[in-house]
Amino acid sequence: EQKDFREAALEAAARDHARILQEQRQHFEGLLEAERRCTELEHGRRHQVEEKLATALEAKAEVLEANDKTLEEVQALHLDQLSLERKQRLQAEAEVRQLQAELEKFSVVSISDSELATEAETAA
Repeated sequence: EQKDFREAALEAAARDHARILQEQRQHFEGLLEAERRCTELEHGRRHQVEEKLATALEAKAEVLEANDKTLEEVQALHLDQLSLERKQRLQAEAEVRQLQAELEKFSVVSISDSELATEAETAA
């Protein structure tokens, strides 16, 4: 009878041990599943952030390209404006030289007429 009692106690202890091992296994499997889900979520979030970052970098590159193009256009317009102003200045300088030449010619003719008039008066 003591042997039966002992065997029953050992069987009960073995069942308790098996139950405890099963509970621990289920607990650890639950922890592993939770960790796996967290890892998947983190990976998904990281992927979203990487996509947003890539999109932001592309947008920034497009903005920089547009700014560069605008800057080039502004520089080209500025150079065109400077070229036009230079041409206008050269044209104005040429007109001034032409007017000065005409004025000198007029002054020479005027002096000659004046000298002729003085000589004519003296001769008369």
